[in-house]
Amino acid sequence: DSAQASITVLQSPSVTPNPSTVSKCPTASTNLAASGANSFTWAPATGLSATTGSSVTCSVTTNTTYTITGTSSNGCTGTTTVVVTINPLPAASVTTSNLTICDGGTVTFNASTSTNVTTYAWTFVGGSPASSSIPVPTILYATPGTYTATLSASNACGTSTYSAVVNVQNCTSVDELAAQEASVYFDHANGNILLHNGQNGINGKITFILMNAVGQVVFNGTFEI
Repeated sequence: DSAQASITVLQSPSVTPNPSTVSKCPTASTNLAASGANSFTWAPATGLSATTGSSVTCSVTTNTTYTITGTSSNGCTGTTTVVVTINPLPAASVTTSNLTICDGGTVTFNASTSTNVTTYAWTFVGGSPASSSIPVPTILYATPGTYTATLSASNACGTSTYSAVVNVQNCTSVDELAAQEASVYFDHANGNILLHNGQNGINGKITFILMNAVGQVVFNGTFEI
Protein backbone atom coordinates (compact mmCIF):
# COMPACT_ATOMS: atom_id res chain seq x y z
CA ASP A 1 0.00 0.00 0.00
CA SER A 2 1.12 3.59 -0.55
CA ALA A 3 -0.08 7.01 0.59
CA GLN A 4 0.06 10.25 -1.25
CA ALA A 5 0.02 13.83 0.10
CA SER A 6 -0.36 17.13 -1.64
CA ILE A 7 1.92 19.93 -0.45
CA THR A 8 1.15 23.52 -1.30
CA VAL A 9 4.06 25.96 -1.09
CA LEU A 10 2.91 29.45 -0.20
CA GLN A 11 4.83 32.44 -1.48
CA SER A 12 6.41 34.83 0.98
CA PRO A 13 5.66 38.50 0.42
CA SER A 14 8.23 40.71 -1.23
CA VAL A 15 8.48 43.60 1.21
CA THR A 16 9.71 46.86 -0.33
CA PRO A 17 10.85 49.86 1.74
CA ASN A 18 10.17 53.38 0.51
CA PRO A 19 12.78 54.75 0.60
CA SER A 20 15.46 52.14 1.35
CA THR A 21 17.95 54.73 2.61
CA VAL A 22 17.28 58.03 4.33
CA SER A 23 19.60 60.88 5.26
CA LYS A 24 18.28 63.44 7.75
CA CYS A 25 19.29 66.09 10.28
CA PRO A 26 19.37 65.14 13.99
CA THR A 27 16.38 67.34 14.86
CA ALA A 28 14.28 66.47 11.81
CA SER A 29 11.61 63.81 11.37
CA THR A 30 11.05 61.76 8.25
CA ASN A 31 8.44 59.33 6.96
CA LEU A 32 9.30 55.66 6.39
CA ALA A 33 6.96 53.39 4.44
CA ALA A 34 6.74 49.80 3.24
CA SER A 35 4.64 47.91 0.73
CA GLY A 36 4.19 44.36 -0.59
CA ALA A 37 2.39 42.75 2.37
CA ASN A 38 -0.84 43.02 4.35
CA SER A 39 0.68 44.04 7.68
CA PHE A 40 4.06 45.28 8.85
CA THR A 41 6.15 45.41 12.00
CA TRP A 42 9.22 47.62 12.55
CA ALA A 43 12.27 47.01 14.76
CA PRO A 44 13.94 48.43 16.73
CA ALA A 45 11.34 50.80 18.18
CA THR A 46 13.93 53.54 18.83
CA GLY A 47 12.88 56.85 17.31
CA LEU A 48 9.71 55.50 15.68
CA SER A 49 6.19 56.81 16.16
CA ALA A 50 4.88 53.21 16.01
CA THR A 51 6.16 49.67 15.48
CA THR A 52 3.28 48.50 13.27
CA GLY A 53 1.71 49.82 10.10
CA SER A 54 2.75 50.48 6.53
CA SER A 55 3.99 53.98 7.41
CA VAL A 56 5.80 55.34 10.49
CA THR A 57 7.47 58.61 11.45
CA CYS A 58 11.17 58.41 12.33
CA SER A 59 12.90 60.95 14.59
CA VAL A 60 15.98 58.93 15.54
CA THR A 61 19.14 60.95 16.31
CA THR A 62 21.81 58.31 15.58
CA ASN A 63 22.49 56.13 12.56
CA THR A 64 19.98 53.25 12.68
CA THR A 65 19.04 50.27 10.51
CA TYR A 66 15.40 49.21 10.82
CA THR A 67 14.12 45.74 9.96
CA ILE A 68 10.63 45.61 8.43
CA THR A 69 8.75 42.35 8.64
CA GLY A 70 5.75 42.03 6.33
CA THR A 71 3.02 39.40 6.70
CA SER A 72 0.80 38.42 3.78
CA SER A 73 -2.79 37.16 3.91
CA ASN A 74 -1.56 33.57 3.79
CA GLY A 75 0.48 34.06 6.96
CA CYS A 76 3.88 34.01 5.30
CA THR A 77 6.44 36.66 6.16
CA GLY A 78 9.18 38.54 4.38
CA THR A 79 11.75 41.03 5.64
CA THR A 80 13.73 43.96 4.40
CA THR A 81 15.70 46.84 5.90
CA VAL A 82 15.84 50.63 5.72
CA VAL A 83 18.97 52.56 6.71
CA VAL A 84 18.64 55.98 8.37
CA THR A 85 21.82 58.09 8.39
CA ILE A 86 22.12 61.21 10.52
CA ASN A 87 23.82 64.28 9.05
CA PRO A 88 25.94 66.06 11.69
CA LEU A 89 25.29 69.50 13.11
CA PRO A 90 27.97 72.18 12.62
CA ALA A 91 30.35 72.98 15.48
CA ALA A 92 32.19 76.30 15.51
CA SER A 93 35.71 76.26 16.96
CA VAL A 94 37.73 79.49 16.92
CA THR A 95 41.17 80.53 18.09
CA THR A 96 42.40 84.12 17.97
CA SER A 97 45.48 86.21 18.26
CA ASN A 98 45.48 88.59 21.24
CA LEU A 99 42.09 90.24 21.70
CA THR A 100 43.62 93.29 23.44
CA ILE A 101 45.36 95.41 20.83
CA CYS A 102 46.38 98.98 20.09
CA ASP A 103 44.43 101.13 17.68
CA GLY A 104 45.60 100.34 14.18
CA GLY A 105 46.33 96.72 15.13
CA THR A 106 44.80 93.54 13.77
CA VAL A 107 43.19 90.40 15.13
CA THR A 108 43.22 87.08 13.28
CA PHE A 109 40.23 84.81 13.89
CA ASN A 110 40.89 81.18 12.97
CA ALA A 111 37.85 78.93 12.55
CA SER A 112 39.61 76.33 10.38
CA THR A 113 39.20 73.65 13.06
CA SER A 114 35.40 73.99 13.00
CA THR A 115 33.63 70.78 11.96
CA ASN A 116 30.77 70.09 9.54
CA VAL A 117 30.62 73.74 8.45
CA THR A 118 29.70 74.76 4.91
CA THR A 119 29.08 78.50 5.42
CA TYR A 120 30.98 81.05 7.55
CA ALA A 121 29.24 84.36 8.31
CA TRP A 122 31.42 86.75 10.36
CA THR A 123 30.42 90.17 11.68
CA PHE A 124 33.04 92.56 13.05
CA VAL A 125 31.64 95.66 14.76
CA GLY A 126 34.26 98.42 14.54
CA GLY A 127 36.51 96.32 12.33
CA SER A 128 37.61 96.43 8.73
CA PRO A 129 36.32 94.59 6.87
CA ALA A 130 33.03 94.59 8.80
CA SER A 131 32.13 91.09 7.60
CA SER A 132 33.74 88.01 6.08
CA SER A 133 32.82 84.58 4.72
CA ILE A 134 36.22 82.86 4.94
CA PRO A 135 37.40 80.59 7.79
CA VAL A 136 40.45 82.68 8.78
CA PRO A 137 39.89 86.45 8.46
CA THR A 138 42.30 89.12 9.73
CA ILE A 139 40.55 92.27 10.89
CA LEU A 140 41.93 95.79 11.36
CA TYR A 141 40.68 97.91 14.27
CA ALA A 142 41.51 101.58 13.78
CA THR A 143 39.53 103.24 16.59
CA PRO A 144 39.85 102.66 20.34
CA GLY A 145 36.85 100.96 21.95
CA THR A 146 35.32 97.63 22.88
CA TYR A 147 33.88 95.67 19.98
CA THR A 148 32.12 92.34 19.49
CA ALA A 149 33.09 89.83 16.81
CA THR A 150 30.58 87.08 15.97
CA LEU A 151 30.54 83.97 13.78
CA SER A 152 27.58 81.96 12.54
CA ALA A 153 28.92 78.65 11.24
CA SER A 154 26.22 76.77 9.34
CA ASN A 155 25.31 73.73 7.32
CA ALA A 156 21.99 72.36 6.06
CA CYS A 157 21.12 71.07 9.53
CA GLY A 158 21.70 74.17 11.66
CA THR A 159 23.99 76.90 12.93
CA SER A 160 26.70 77.08 15.59
CA THR A 161 27.70 80.50 16.93
CA TYR A 162 30.82 82.07 18.43
CA SER A 163 31.48 85.55 19.81
CA ALA A 164 34.46 87.40 21.24
CA VAL A 165 35.12 90.87 22.63
CA VAL A 166 37.99 92.87 21.14
CA ASN A 167 39.49 95.59 23.36
CA VAL A 168 41.17 98.27 21.23
CA GLN A 169 43.28 100.66 23.27
CA ASN A 170 44.55 104.14 22.46
CA CYS A 171 48.30 103.59 22.34
CA THR A 172 51.22 106.01 22.10
CA SER A 173 53.85 104.87 19.65
CA VAL A 174 57.59 104.98 20.29
CA ASP A 175 57.88 107.91 17.87
CA GLU A 176 55.20 109.81 19.77
CA LEU A 177 57.02 109.13 23.03
CA ALA A 178 60.20 110.57 21.53
CA ALA A 179 58.35 113.76 20.65
CA GLN A 180 57.49 114.06 24.35
CA GLU A 181 61.16 113.52 25.37
CA ALA A 182 60.38 109.98 26.51
CA SER A 183 62.18 106.86 25.35
CA VAL A 184 61.67 103.11 25.71
CA TYR A 185 64.61 100.72 26.13
CA PHE A 186 64.90 96.98 26.50
CA ASP A 187 67.35 95.87 29.18
CA HIS A 188 68.76 92.71 27.62
CA ALA A 189 70.88 91.86 30.65
CA ASN A 190 67.96 91.77 33.08
CA GLY A 191 65.03 91.28 30.73
CA ASN A 192 63.41 94.58 31.78
CA ILE A 193 61.65 97.27 29.77
CA LEU A 194 62.87 100.78 30.74
CA LEU A 195 60.96 104.00 30.18
CA HIS A 196 63.13 107.12 30.32
CA ASN A 197 61.10 110.26 30.87
CA GLY A 198 62.53 113.69 30.00
CA GLN A 199 61.77 117.01 31.71
CA ASN A 200 58.94 117.69 29.27
CA GLY A 201 57.88 114.06 29.08
CA ILE A 202 54.67 112.32 29.99
CA ASN A 203 53.20 112.23 33.48
CA GLY A 204 50.35 110.64 35.38
CA LYS A 205 49.10 107.08 35.07
CA ILE A 206 49.94 105.37 31.79
CA THR A 207 49.32 101.93 30.38
CA PHE A 208 52.28 100.53 28.48
CA ILE A 209 51.58 97.89 25.83
CA LEU A 210 54.41 96.33 23.84
CA MET A 211 53.47 94.47 20.69
CA ASN A 212 55.50 92.29 18.36
CA ALA A 213 55.64 92.57 14.58
CA VAL A 214 52.40 90.59 14.08
CA GLY A 215 50.37 92.66 16.52
CA GLN A 216 50.51 90.31 19.50
CA VAL A 217 50.78 91.89 22.94
CA VAL A 218 53.96 90.71 24.68
CA PHE A 219 53.78 93.12 27.63
CA ASN A 220 50.93 95.03 29.25
CA GLY A 221 51.39 97.10 32.40
CA THR A 222 50.14 100.28 34.11
CA PHE A 223 52.51 102.77 35.75
CA GLU A 224 52.30 106.02 37.69
CA ILE A 225 54.79 108.63 36.46
